[in-house]
Amino acid sequence: MTTEGGRYRIIEESNLDFAAIDCWIGQKAAQLAQRLDAIREGDGTVIERSVMVYMSEMRTHDHDAYDLPIVLLGGDGVFLNDAHVAYDPLGSDRQLRDLWSTITNQHYGLGVASFGDDLHGEPSALLEEILR
Repeated sequence: MTTEGGRYRIIEESNLDFAAIDCWIGQKAAQLAQRLDAIREGDGTVIERSVMVYMSEMRTHDHDAYDLPIVLLGGDGVFLNDAHVAYDPLGSDRQLRDLWSTITNQHYGLGVASFGDDLHGEPSALLEEILR
């Protein structure tokens, strides 16, 4: 992995086919969220009572697990709405397992102490910056 000015540097140009596929998948995720929002459940909707995670394992053309674009849909009352969280500079990224741990414990209230192992022995951390 190479860096440029404390940020991840894209080594090759992005693949246009990847962008087209990602756009199509994004449209399908939006359609699913709209359908779930149309289904009433109690005093809310199914999407409000659920957490839908839309993400890619790729940030551009590679499979580096850094700087991944992730969108949370639903989770009403728990997660920030219309928020953008970016982690920089290089090395201050949050682990993906911290997202899963935060969703599991904050939205679903399951009280899971740890979610996956860390190569450095760090415990799972709460992503407070995405919470209301």
